[in-house]
Amino acid sequence: MIEFVLKSLDDPGFYLGIAVVLVPLFVTFFILRRKKLLFEVVCEAKLLGSEGSNLQYATEISDESEPMLFVIDLHNAVGSLVRVGNTDIAPARYQSDIAFRFGENAYVLEAGVLKTLSGIEARVHISGHYRDKVLLEAVPLNRGDVIRLKAVVKNPNAEPEPLWVGGGIRYTIGVEGQIRGIRKIQRKWDSQKLLIYAFLIALLGVVLDNSVVGWARGLLTGDRTWLVGPPVFLLGVQVAFVVLAAILLVIALLKDKKSREIAKQLGASYPITERKPRMGWS
Repeated sequence: MIEFVLKSLDDPGFYLGIAVVLVPLFVTFFILRRKKLLFEVVCEAKLLGSEGSNLQYATEISDESEPMLFVIDLHNAVGSLVRVGNTDIAPARYQSDIAFRFGENAYVLEAGVLKTLSGIEARVHISGHYRDKVLLEAVPLNRGDVIRLKAVVKNPNAEPEPLWVGGGIRYTIGVEGQIRGIRKIQRKWDSQKLLIYAFLIALLGVVLDNSVVGWARGLLTGDRTWLVGPPVFLLGVQVAFVVLAAILLVIALLKDKKSREIAKQLGASYPITERKPRMGWS
């Protein structure tokens, strides 16, 4: 098998198989980022305490009353490909301010700006009749700019995760806002979701070589060359899926590392008891 793989490196069909998978995916990725703002929850941490900067430690407190600390990065992603990337956003283009929602029963205790790039003077305040939103006032956002926000929220909206991905809960954060020239404000995948997709893509690469029909054909005739062209092309397709799964895995690990670092930095100011989401299925 190793000898066959090494010989395949000299066959154009091997690289054609890789290109058939990766090129459309990367082109689609860049095109879908067109005219979008992206936000990412880079850290979620369970706290003990009460409102504002006067958070107090507690020895006995129910999960329902424990506030959560959310750290959110808002990106004006560069993502340019043949001039389809995002453009600079001036305050005059805001038709409504950007607001992050934490659920109908949520109560925001504290909100603020942790850091910005390029000297952006960003301001946030708590809004909503029940203090369930964090509002970011209109601010200029050039391509590549990032604004990092924080919010301490009691009773944020959460949904149960399927058992096959480790169970637990997933906090759902919505977003509102209208900006001329921007189609959508969208949440980026977190580390847990990246792990799931990496696993599924790697599994797909295996299935391509061990499909039920291919296994039966190979068992009867010993020949699998009928599958999607010559074997070298199919090997290239499999390698592409493995590479893609590896890329997603590395990104997931980097996201988790950043989350740990942020939680460590904020640990001096907030009584963090548990960081979420945790990597893997533990």
